[in-house]
Amino acid sequence: MTSPVWRFKQRCERAAEVDRIRAAAAAAEQRTLEAFAEDSARYELLVAGLNNDRARISALPQGSGRLPLKKECCAIYLPYVESYIKAGKQHRNEVLVQVMIWLFDLGDIAAAMRLAGIAIDQKQPMPERFKSTVSEFVADSVLEWAVAQRRAGGAVAPYFDWVFERLITLPLHDVQRAKYYKFAAERAAERGVFSAALNFCDQAITYDAGAKVKTLRDRCAKEVARLEEAAKHSLNDTTPAGGAAGASGDAAMPQAPDETGASPASLGDAE
Repeated sequence: MTSPVWRFKQRCERAAEVDRIRAAAAAAEQRTLEAFAEDSARYELLVAGLNNDRARISALPQGSGRLPLKKECCAIYLPYVESYIKAGKQHRNEVLVQVMIWLFDLGDIAAAMRLAGIAIDQKQPMPERFKSTVSEFVADSVLEWAVAQRRAGGAVAPYFDWVFERLITLPLHDVQRAKYYKFAAERAAERGVFSAALNFCDQAITYDAGAKVKTLRDRCAKEVARLEEAAKHSLNDTTPAGGAAGASGDAAMPQAPDETGASPASLGDAE
């Protein structure tokens, strides 16, 4: 049995331990508040600098003459954006979004899309001068880039496909979705994947009756019908024992592959 003196000593030690825990918690909370205040102050300074740089860019004539300054600004603000991402932070970040916009303007699609994915996931707002959301802006920017790439004979994967695969889940206008399906249809038709192209045309019309895919759809429908008819003839043709062609003299055409449900990613890009 412990003595009263021993019990009193234990109570004092427990009380002292509680005081130490409380003091440590208070100190940690103070450090957190100080770090938050420091981070907030740094962010406000960056936004102030960002606004000044926007004004500098706006003072220049529109067009390619603004690109060198935008590139310079990206180099200034990217280190902060990278530290924000690395720290796993999530708060309204106008710097992140503006750098993303500049990267799209500069044609650095890889860097722009990396920030775009984060901005979309965090539901970041666009600057006030924009009427679109981040998702809408990214969709328009990627499609504009993809059209230019296609004209130049370049690949549009994986960035076009990234948006295309998220057409249903991203908050976009139906007209934007229709434009993506139209582009996918054109891309599939160029590769002779007419069943997929036909399906994409129908999807485009579903989202926008004025999607302007009628001519393409009619051509794809004719090609699908032709391939199906050729496949039937190929199955019905018989080959003589000697291995010569049938009496008609026509070479047997290979059966068309099953293209139903093909996605842009499965179609690939021309080498």
